[in-house]
Amino acid sequence: MKLSFDHLVHFLYRPPLEASDRLKKAGFHTVAGGRHESWGTYNSLSYFGLSYVEFLVVEFPDIAASAENPLVRQLVAEATVGEGMGQLAFRTDEIERWAERFEQRGYQVTGPLPGSRKREDGTFIQWKMLFAEGAEKQRRIPFLIRFAGPGSSVHSAGIFGGNYEWSSI
Repeated sequence: MKLSFDHLVHFLYRPPLEASDRLKKAGFHTVAGGRHESWGTYNSLSYFGLSYVEFLVVEFPDIAASAENPLVRQLVAEATVGEGMGQLAFRTDEIERWAERFEQRGYQVTGPLPGSRKREDGTFIQWKMLFAEGAEKQRRIPFLIRFAGPGSSVHSAGIFGGNYEWSSI
């Protein structure tokens, strides 16, 4: 089963456009991402090749505090830690098979969870996310993502190049 690096999630506690504007001034490609309405968050993105950094912020604390998404729960829980890298995401076309594999190996699995983001132009991007947690909980496992619909392969290869075969998991 193959995985490709998709993106790094950087937690912010200020408007995400501030961070992406700094990168834009330095010559990087940045865009306003959009709202994750069911999670109470929004983001901006900075692309490096076809991979990217997602600057993720809580917009509506009440919604975010009750979100079932482990990434959003982490963002809320780590607010006192301050800004910085929150998670890594790897892309796969076999998210259900990964869920089975993690469960067979004794990991606690959350998902695949549906996700979507509303862009400023009103269009939606949809995906599924998969989270796995080991019994020791000492190291966070990157989450897996599978984009839906046309253009789902638009995030292929990227800065770290190619696909990776993870047979040890």
